Amino acid sequence: MAKSLKTNSIWYLLYTIANIAFPLVVGIYVARVLTPETVGDVAYALNIVTYFVILSFLGIPTYGLREVAKVKDNQEELNKLYSELYIINFISTAIFSLLFVGLVFAVPKFKADLPLYLLTGIAIALNALNIDWLFEGVENFSIRAISNVLFKVASLVCLILFVKDDNHSLIYAVISVVGLYGNYVINFAMHRKFAKFTLKDLHFKRHVKPILLLVSVNIAIEIYSLLDITVIGIFRSSEHVAYYKYGHSIQKIFLQLINALTMVIVPRLSRMKKEGDTEGFNDLISKTFKIILILSIPIVIGLQFVSKYVIVAIYGESYAVSSYILMILSTMIIVSPIGYLLGSRVCLIEDKEKTMLFCVASGALVNLIGNFALVPSLGEYGAAIASIISEVVVAVVYIAFSHKYFKLKVSTWDYIKILIANLALAGFCLGMYFIGISSWLMVILTVFGAAFIYFLLLTITRESFVYAQVKGIFARFKKGK
Repeated sequence: MAKSLKTNSIWYLLYTIANIAFPLVVGIYVARVLTPETVGDVAYALNIVTYFVILSFLGIPTYGLREVAKVKDNQEELNKLYSELYIINFISTAIFSLLFVGLVFAVPKFKADLPLYLLTGIAIALNALNIDWLFEGVENFSIRAISNVLFKVASLVCLILFVKDDNHSLIYAVISVVGLYGNYVINFAMHRKFAKFTLKDLHFKRHVKPILLLVSVNIAIEIYSLLDITVIGIFRSSEHVAYYKYGHSIQKIFLQLINALTMVIVPRLSRMKKEGDTEGFNDLISKTFKIILILSIPIVIGLQFVSKYVIVAIYGESYAVSSYILMILSTMIIVSPIGYLLGSRVCLIEDKEKTMLFCVASGALVNLIGNFALVPSLGEYGAAIASIISEVVVAVVYIAFSHKYFKLKVSTWDYIKILIANLALAGFCLGMYFIGISSWLMVILTVFGAAFIYFLLLTITRESFVYAQVKGIFARFKKGK
């Protein structure tokens, strides 16, 4: 079992890295060969399509994973469950594909770019083949990871070969869709190794309520990543969408890495809760909370000083505005993981799905109001501010509901040590900024120099977590000798 978990973790890591690297590399390339307006047009079309993708898969990815895991050792029940969920997903995909086509022809802005919207709409149709939940439920991550990497590598090669200027915008759109969703084709072709389709003794009604509840949660969550671009596209031109997209993309990479900390501890927290190990539960929550602070705060501070050079170096001078978006959105690297850990994960373990829906719906409402209030006057900056405000609201509401289920163990001196180390890091970055961060060498010196000072101070002051890790490294080194 331990070996299986370790292997699955490696495949999951490969899958995640591919999902992070693909949009980043694509963004770097197209920023050099396409104008901001063209990049914005495609980004906006994909943004609209994503709403329909989310609606079409309902809550099946989350629900299917949970239900498949329950019956994976009973082949007959697994076949029935797979068939029921596949049929529901297929019908839903067909309905929302037709609704999308109707919307494209009904809205003049979309109809004016008819080929672009119809081609990006292929993503909705491909959802009919999305059975990732089956592979996750039976704990087979290799097929999904391999197909994902293959399609993304092939898409990148095609992008470099066939997209050279704005005349190739439709090719860029198709390659983007295939890179994101094309692996569903291979996954679907491999499903018979684990489950077979059947029409015998199927029962669909039992899935309706949980699916509708989970799709509501998913929609509310996705509002944060979709609504801002949608509203920018309504009130501003396409290049403003591109400016926001690139600043948000870099921030999202760091956010995914920090949030991964809270994802990997969920099984252990669930086991502790089931066994009544309240002490261990609170210890792990407290430890993870401190690790989030140790990692996220210096990242946010560092981004304030190096964002402009990094954005311009990666995407070009045309996207300098994106660096300011990144600076604003970087605050979410602290706020979001805290809300995710102390709110979403705790509520999930406590089976409080309805509470989760209320919390994320509150944030979605604030995000909606904030975008329509701020974007008309502040553009992409207003969208960034609205995202920060809504994320704070979600974290506060989550913690207000979930705080009774855990108790943070706070070591005041440890937090003082973290504060001092971050002040020293900020001072170093400020000094390097005035010297002039104008090359990759200066960025590397700033990042590694700040990290060295930061963790050296935490070690010298004996901050409990960092000091324990350093002692463990030296102990293993001595043992190896």
